[in-house]
Amino acid sequence: MAVTWLRETPARLRYRCSVCGSEEIEAEAWVQLNSGAFVEWLETAHYWCPACETHRENPCQVDAQEFCVMHDRAFSACRAESAEAEKGAQS
Repeated sequence: MAVTWLRETPARLRYRCSVCGSEEIEAEAWVQLNSGAFVEWLETAHYWCPACETHRENPCQVDAQEFCVMHDRAFSACRAESAEAEKGAQS
């Protein structure tokens, strides 16, 4: 089955997990069953990170300077906020 990229993304921007920083994240998408062709994915959809086994909303889209353009702040701020949320959820 051929892989179809989600959308045109500038090479300098990468989707990353806000918890662990992994680029190996997954999201649900509409796919044509008979052809396997990608149809649509919403950037605000939930995503799954197999690296840290976390199910979250709104993946970070990070540039080469480690700035999250999705949330308009440093990627480190996204990671810190996610760490706090994880601590609260585990309490």
